[in-house]
Amino acid sequence: MLETADIPATVRYIEDHAFYGCTALKTVTLPDGLTLLEDYAFSGCETIPSVTIPGSLYNVGSYAFYGCDELADVLVKPGVREIGKSELHPEMTTQNGYVFRGCKDNMKITLPSTVLKVYLYAFDEKKTIITTDENGQQTETVTAVQKYMDATEDYLNRMQQNSFRRYRRKVKT
Repeated sequence: MLETADIPATVRYIEDHAFYGCTALKTVTLPDGLTLLEDYAFSGCETIPSVTIPGSLYNVGSYAFYGCDELADVLVKPGVREIGKSELHPEMTTQNGYVFRGCKDNMKITLPSTVLKVYLYAFDEKKTIITTDENGQQTETVTAVQKYMDATEDYLNRMQQNSFRRYRRKVKT
């Protein structure tokens, strides 16, 4: 069974489901220069304790680390812009990230200031989010529910309004 994934520096992308369900995987090394981490890449890898996301990635795909039960520490290096956009379905207007859902409740995620967008449901509510500036200095520590609740409420309100509009159109005809 695969216990170590030391991805060579020559690898530029990891396809969807590449390590899906590798339950014995304990160590993952993602190289600088990696540009694409597709959806479900490490989903279900239950024994990974930590991971460093290289700054060469623009986006961490949906469900990339979903269900990694032991994942407790994530360091996202400066350069990453988005967390949770689907690489398999980028045309979707509603994106549900689920990147770090189903991981350890007391997980710590360090995000640099380069992260501009975190897609809906990327984190469970019990995750600790630490944000850093361009020099790596800590700027904020909050729980995921504090950090992203406003965005979630705004999204849900828009969805409810859109549903109501569609319903009204159906009733009028």
